[in-house]
Amino acid sequence: MGRRKRNKKGRRQRIRQSLNSLMRQGHRAFQKGDYDRAIEWWEKAQERAPDKMTGNVNSALAQVYFRRGVKRSYGSQPNPSGGLDDLRKATELQPDNACYTYHLGLAAHRLNDLDQAIEMYRAVRRDAPQSQFATRAAYPLALALFQQGKDPQKAPVWSALSEKEQKKLLVARAFLRRPYRLSSDAPLLWKGLAALDAGDDAAAQTAFQASIENPANTDELGIAHYYMGVLAARNEDWDTARWQWNAACAAGMERTYLHHNMGEIYHRLAEERLEQGDVDGALVAAGEARRHRPNDKSLQRLISHIHQQKGYDAALVGDWERAREHWETAEQIAGGSFRLAYNLALAYEQTEEFLVAGEKWREALRRRPRRADHPDAIEEDVVAQLWRRVAETYTRIGEYDEAIQVYRMAVKWRPEHLETRMELADILLNNGRIRSAENELNRVLEQNPDYIPALLRIGEVIYAGENWWYHGAAPKYWERVLELDADNVTARQLLVDYYQNEAERYLSWGQPSFALQQYEKALSYQPTNARLLAAMGGCQIRMNQLESAQPNIAQALARASDDLAVYDEIIHAWLEVGNTEQAWHVLEQAESEATVPYTFYIQQAYYCIGDDPDVARPWLERAVEKAAPDDPVFVSIGEMAVGANAWEIAQEYLERGLQAGIALGQIYLMLGIVAIHLFDRQVAERHWRQGEKIANQKHDQDLLERIRMARMVFTEPWGWIRAILAMEDDDDFLPPPGFYEDDDSDDDYWF
Repeated sequence: MGRRKRNKKGRRQRIRQSLNSLMRQGHRAFQKGDYDRAIEWWEKAQERAPDKMTGNVNSALAQVYFRRGVKRSYGSQPNPSGGLDDLRKATELQPDNACYTYHLGLAAHRLNDLDQAIEMYRAVRRDAPQSQFATRAAYPLALALFQQGKDPQKAPVWSALSEKEQKKLLVARAFLRRPYRLSSDAPLLWKGLAALDAGDDAAAQTAFQASIENPANTDELGIAHYYMGVLAARNEDWDTARWQWNAACAAGMERTYLHHNMGEIYHRLAEERLEQGDVDGALVAAGEARRHRPNDKSLQRLISHIHQQKGYDAALVGDWERAREHWETAEQIAGGSFRLAYNLALAYEQTEEFLVAGEKWREALRRRPRRADHPDAIEEDVVAQLWRRVAETYTRIGEYDEAIQVYRMAVKWRPEHLETRMELADILLNNGRIRSAENELNRVLEQNPDYIPALLRIGEVIYAGENWWYHGAAPKYWERVLELDADNVTARQLLVDYYQNEAERYLSWGQPSFALQQYEKALSYQPTNARLLAAMGGCQIRMNQLESAQPNIAQALARASDDLAVYDEIIHAWLEVGNTEQAWHVLEQAESEATVPYTFYIQQAYYCIGDDPDVARPWLERAVEKAAPDDPVFVSIGEMAVGANAWEIAQEYLERGLQAGIALGQIYLMLGIVAIHLFDRQVAERHWRQGEKIANQKHDQDLLERIRMARMVFTEPWGWIRAILAMEDDDDFLPPPGFYEDDDSDDDYWF
């Protein structure tokens, strides 16, 4: 029981602390004048407040709603309806507050909601008769009654009016019956209104001008300017009318009919400027019209049209960012359309926002006109092209599943369009769906058995498939391409690659005679390929057919004396048969004909280090000799030896690297790995700590990550699994398999 009581007390304390925090946040926002944020905080507090604290929260909320309502009603950027809503909310939260009720009445009165205004004024006078607001509400109440056509003299509020206020209302009674007959001492403004009603525009203008020059108050000034604008509009003097109505707004006049007139006159001005080609001026005028008539549909369409035009202009000069902004604004103002979605899709593509572009292309397809006589109607071929466009955007961001679905839709619209089917096949391949890609390619070949792109691709698909016994079917498709187009470079290269790969497979099985046959087939498609000639000579060396090998090797070197890949093939063959003297002789030829990087020597060492480390050492020493002073040669040798599990050689050259002082951070990383494999974890940790120290000094985040991964893989239980899960494709801390067997040794990067 005691524990439950403590838990209940603790919950109450936590609620109180949270509530206090929300109240403080709201108070800070309130003090800064950020009423929107204050309301947000205090409404959250209201949701959490216990019953006994609701009153305090409601009081705070009422105050901020009141402040925002007054600001919206009378501020520099008025929003009368929003202000009315806020004042109504404040009054609901604090119904006994005479100030809030009085200002709610004023706000309703300004919006010509006389019934609510009268109700609020009467509530103030009834519920708070001794307050200043009861006195202040008397004249607006009498005026509202007068505006409803009732006689305020018969109302109880009449006795609360001053003599001056009573006189104004008595004089105003003249406007209850036409013709208006005013006393000689009536205000000039009223005389002007009577003259205007009688059709005497000249007398009305004189009276209004006199009122403007000597106004009794800002309300009178605003009314005089308004009716001066009405007189100008009657004479179609729109510039003067606009000026007068702006002056009325500046004087604080807030009437629905004024805003309607302002919106209309600026709307006309925007259309005139647009016809004259002044797009910027039209947008300014339309924006002003919208400020007065924010919900006018025809005005929204005009502004949208102007923004679309400005978008076209920006796109024509290649400013797609600005074009996109205008088209987005057009869409926000008047909603979407086929043409707008189409243009936005183009803009998103140009600004490389491909995901959004794909969605916009889809929207354009949904919004496309279905009637053939529509000016924006598109043909079925174009529909298919747009579906392809959608798929292409998804492909560019790697959303292959989505792209596949869209490509299928494009194929549905134009099943005979082979390019679309080919693109579908390509995306299926990129997504690893080889069988589906093969099926799609077969559909293409059913439509056109001699379609070269499909023949090329289906051969690649078959060769990349899981069914190795089916790989031999690939060449027939490429050979068919050569029957159709004897000079097709792609088909020849694919055939060369195929037979070259087959040859290398036979070599890995120790069958140089079969490999030689494959190289000969490859050479038939590229007779001048020096590397193939060198590979054939290498096979013949392995077969001890030295006389046959010599012409192939000589021809290869004559055709590509500076191609290190050619020398690589020959050196490997001599090393494999144990003739290091001949291998070195070929190396000397390479050094005399080409620039040999130090990595080339390390690559040759890797080829023989597994069989006999002593054979590898001269190659490693030549690499050290040829490397430039700032080349990380010892790191490269260490990494190669680690990859070959030659731990002693790795340690030897890495320790020499410490003495050289080049790439020390990398050396410490590799020494730690070597130490782990020599079962000395303490030494490994010491090396890694040194590496981390250097990485931190040099702000080398890549090295820090590699050390972290090495520690995870080699020291933590199941660390290698965790490392695989955490590692991205480009985060390998050791060279990938086959790195040192790469024939493009001059392009390798040793780190």
